[in-house]
Amino acid sequence: MSLLSELLELLVPVLESFQEEAAPLGLEVNWPKTMAQALGPAEDVPRSLRVCGQNVQCVEEFTYLGVLIHSSCSSEPEIRRRCAMTRTAMQKLDHRIWRSFLGPHCIC
Repeated sequence: MSLLSELLELLVPVLESFQEEAAPLGLEVNWPKTMAQALGPAEDVPRSLRVCGQNVQCVEEFTYLGVLIHSSCSSEPEIRRRCAMTRTAMQKLDHRIWRSFLGPHCIC
């Protein structure tokens, strides 16, 4: 589940409501896996929030649907992550290409 809120203070009542609405359906919030993220300057962001007697960790970044979401609202961390993944894949591919080109007995 992902919820976005401009203010973390608004997120707490929404999460409490969500738990109340989910309970009659036999659903429970997995609090250890639940995290909150404040977008923008991280000056006044607490380390965690207290929701329904549970601590919800506030994080600076997380991956959602394969994309890195950073609290700075900048795409630079995601671009750096994708470049690193591409670099690693190309290095593995390069090694395999040279091994097949030079033969199985080559010490590469």
